[in-house]
Amino acid sequence: LSLHDALPIFAMIEIASAAVAMQPIGGEEGYYDITSSPSGAAVTVDSTPVGNTPTTASVFVTGTPGHTIAVNLAGYQPWSQYVAGNPAAGQHIPVHASLVPVVQTGNIYVNSNPAGASAILDDGYDQLTTPGTFNAVPVGWHNVQVSKSGYQLYSTDIEVKPGATSNVYASLVQTKQYGSISVSSNPTGASLYVDTIYQGVTNQIVGNLAVGTHTVTLKKSGYQDYSQTATVNNAQTTYLSIPLSPPTSPTTGDL
Repeated sequence: LSLHDALPIFAMIEIASAAVAMQPIGGEEGYYDITSSPSGAAVTVDSTPVGNTPTTASVFVTGTPGHTIAVNLAGYQPWSQYVAGNPAAGQHIPVHASLVPVVQTGNIYVNSNPAGASAILDDGYDQLTTPGTFNAVPVGWHNVQVSKSGYQLYSTDIEVKPGATSNVYASLVQTKQYGSISVSSNPTGASLYVDTIYQGVTNQIVGNLAVGTHTVTLKKSGYQDYSQTATVNNAQTTYLSIPLSPPTSPTTGDL
């Protein structure tokens, strides 16, 4: 082959090499149009960051088929999807990530004075006996009620923050409870005193007495003074029947 005949062949090889050099590596591109709800989430394609939603990621149509698209946003569960194959040249494939919020929780510690009270969270969502802790309570405001027989109901609203423990201390106030004492004597007509306070003459019922122990005293001319303690229960009447005794050796009289 003469040099004159070889020149056209060399020229064709150079033109072909130039054409190959101008062709982008991987060939033509297709696209993934990636959105999320809510938007603003970080996106990676095959672990390579491509921006925040909404965004468009390009891949070579002749590249390795199949891609993993991941979407992440603070406060939401991680989202990922494997897309098989590759888009065609110039094709736009929509990919949407519906993000699920992460349920954030905290705790509520409840104590009371006196202890042993019943604590109820959010009208019955959970219950415990003080002292105790409500665990895994959703973040936000919650109502706690503390109750114990003989005490006024305690109720409060408290905020729960992520990963933290909120404290409730219920200083319970006793309810005012009352009962009565019915006092009869033999003979009747004795002066009646309850806790040194004159209440009239027997036979007599003394009401509106605070629950607990009281001292009952009877006095009648010609008879020995009489005194004893009596227990009053809530909404009940305590009955006393007292026989009076004359003095054995009287040294005084009445005028």
